[in-house]
Amino acid sequence: MTSGLPNSRLIKLMVNFRFLLLAFIFISCEKSKPVQETGIYKGPIMETNNVSRAYSDSGRTAVKMTTAKRLDLLNEDQNFPKAIYLTFFDKAGNQTSTLRGDSAYYFKATNLYKITGNVVLINNARHETLTTPELNWTPEGRKIYTDKAISIESETEILKGVGLDAAQDFSTYSARKISGIVSVNE
Repeated sequence: MTSGLPNSRLIKLMVNFRFLLLAFIFISCEKSKPVQETGIYKGPIMETNNVSRAYSDSGRTAVKMTTAKRLDLLNEDQNFPKAIYLTFFDKAGNQTSTLRGDSAYYFKATNLYKITGNVVLINNARHETLTTPELNWTPEGRKIYTDKAISIESETEILKGVGLDAAQDFSTYSARKISGIVSVNE
């Protein structure tokens, strides 16, 4: 009778072991629940300081861009959170105009720069200054434009309006909705 006791304990132990093994297998095979995401990271993937970039045309510098900071984003757009400066050059390499804005954003998909905040564009040859809160620049099309309020000041007059289409160096332009022209007396 003593020989049957160890066998019954052994059987109970084996049954308990099988039960635990099955429970472990069942738990480990259970579908894992997806981890709840708190959001996709949309911040910069790279930060560059003291940026200087030149755009060339037929081997000559046509535009020079400088800014204190550039943030490259995952979608290949770029954010310029600090002041941005553009200098435009003619075919002879002479500086024709300058543009300055408080910040800018580059849209890779459309190759467009949106320059915002106290935008000032100065044409050196014509002595004209454009001010606007926002200006778009297309390097490929060599155009600038805006739908915002504009003010163009020359030596003899001040033109006010809304909207503008121009060559990137501000050598030619067309104001869309002129609201007034004021003559400046010297």
